[in-house]
Amino acid sequence: MKLTAQELKRREERACLDFDIVIAGAKKAGTSTLLNHLLCASGVAALHRSEMPYFTEEGEYRRGPEAAIAKYFGGEVSPTEVRVAKDFLLNKPEAMPRVLADSPRAQIVAVLREPVSRAYSSFWFARRRGFEPESDFAKAVERELAGNHLSLPRGDLREHVRAGEYADQLESLFERIDRDRVRVLLLEDLHADPRGIANELLAPLGARIPADVSPASRSNSSARPRSTVLARIGSSPRVRSMVRPFVSPSLRGSAEQLIRRVNDVPFKPPPMEQAARERLAAHYEPQIERLSALIGRDLDGWKQG
Repeated sequence: MKLTAQELKRREERACLDFDIVIAGAKKAGTSTLLNHLLCASGVAALHRSEMPYFTEEGEYRRGPEAAIAKYFGGEVSPTEVRVAKDFLLNKPEAMPRVLADSPRAQIVAVLREPVSRAYSSFWFARRRGFEPESDFAKAVERELAGNHLSLPRGDLREHVRAGEYADQLESLFERIDRDRVRVLLLEDLHADPRGIANELLAPLGARIPADVSPASRSNSSARPRSTVLARIGSSPRVRSMVRPFVSPSLRGSAEQLIRRVNDVPFKPPPMEQAARERLAAHYEPQIERLSALIGRDLDGWKQG
C-alpha cells in the first residue's frame, strides 16, 4: 500500500507520525516479540524505545509529533520508511480518535494472552517496577475487583484483572474503528510463527524480513528489584518530566536501562495459588465466551479452574 503524493508530503512536513502499524496490546501478551520481528524487516524505521505512549499519555501527545520523532526515532525518520509503534490502546480506546487523526492508514494489532496467566505476569512485572505494593497476588486481585485504588502513580501497571477483559476492550474499540482495520492475534499464534505473522502484516506495505535476519535475542527472565524506590524512579513519569528539559531522550533511555540492570535481581515467581486461579477463572469465563463469539475463535482452552 504505497503512500500517495499527498500522504508523502504530510510526512515530509512532520505534521504527523502517520504510523502504518500500531500494536495496541495487551500488556504482557507477546507484543514485544511481534514488535521486534517487525523492526528487523528492511525498510522499517528503527525505534529507540520499545513503547511509545504518544496517543495514550496526555503530556506526550501535547508535545506533538516532532518531539515524538526526536524521542522515539532519534530525530530522523525517512518519509518512505514503514512506521511501526507499540502504544497500549486496548485499555484506553478513548485515545483511538487521536490515532485515526494522526495515522488514518494504520493497521491496529491486538495480541491477546490467556487472561489468568497474563494477570499473574502483570502482577510480577508491576512488583519489579516498584508500583505494586501488595506482595500477595490474591490480595491484589481482590483489591482491584473491589474497586479500591491506590494513590501511587502508574495505576495502569496495577490493572492486572481489568487488562484481561478483552471482550469489553474490543467491543469499545470496534465502536471507534472498522473491524477490518483491527488484526486480533492470540499469543499461541505468535509463538507458532512470529516471522510469518510479521511478514503478513508487512506485505501490504511492501516490506519483508530478510531470510538471513532475525530479531536480536532478548532475555525474558524474571527479576525483582533490590530497591523498590529505585525501581519506581526508573519508571516514574514525574521524574521523567523533571529531567526532560535538561537531558536528551537517548540519555534518559540509557539511564533508565542502567538503573534496571543495576537494580534487578534474578527471581522466579512461585506457582499461582489455586484459589486465586479459580477466582480469576470464574471472573473471566463470561469475557472469554463473548470474546470467542466476537473474533470467531474457539477459546475453550483458556477456561481453567
